[in-house]
Amino acid sequence: MALDTLTNSLIDGAAAQTVSGITTGYTEFDRHLYHGGWGRKELSCLLCNDGFGKSLALGDMAKNAVQAGFNVLYVALEVAKEIVARLIDNMPDETVSDASECGILKVVDFPLNELTAGALDAALVGCQMAGTEFDLIVVDCPEFMASEGGATYRGLKRLAQKWNAAVLLTVSPNRDGAKSLTMRVTDIGCNWSNVNLFDVLLSLNATEAEEQAGEARLYWALSRNTSAETFSLRFKQDRDKLQFFTDFIGKEY
Repeated sequence: MALDTLTNSLIDGAAAQTVSGITTGYTEFDRHLYHGGWGRKELSCLLCNDGFGKSLALGDMAKNAVQAGFNVLYVALEVAKEIVARLIDNMPDETVSDASECGILKVVDFPLNELTAGALDAALVGCQMAGTEFDLIVVDCPEFMASEGGATYRGLKRLAQKWNAAVLLTVSPNRDGAKSLTMRVTDIGCNWSNVNLFDVLLSLNATEAEEQAGEARLYWALSRNTSAETFSLRFKQDRDKLQFFTDFIGKEY
């Protein structure tokens, strides 16, 4: 194959990949993600302070993916599955006209420090045998999984690759990061070596004034397959009404 032909083939392949993602539910977010959403076989991470709505963010994006026709497994490690299910059920539902077009949402929970990537893999096998495979696997607070010698995130990345699924998880910041106006890669609370496993790392930020105004910023701290530029997408939200996103404000560098 000639070099120019090979180059064109690679470019075409990359273009095709940009529409293969699992939607976040928001065009403004999807268009800044390489795959047009969360990438299959990839580990996407949301860096967020405790009490700042990370479960709302995960639940909202899980709901959006299901409404778009994708099957979603939500793994709850911090709270009971009933609480997560109730949270998602109570979120405003304005986008679905035909429930038959929706995917499947399965919410499971595990005791603290008991779940391993291997056990989660076994659960996925069981679901497959029952006739369901998942496009998106959401893991809320993987720091509460069994340590497995510090290989938790490596195990989750392996599951994403094995099951051709997008894995979306949260991670808490370190002490300095928790006080930052904008949390960056260096502010993650887990072992720094795990950054090499993340394909996308976004941080959710808001000053006190922004919170009072019902605003937040999603900062692109790391995106393996796109340019190295960092930026924030500012948007409106109404957490009291369980609305993670209500309106897009703009992009900031």
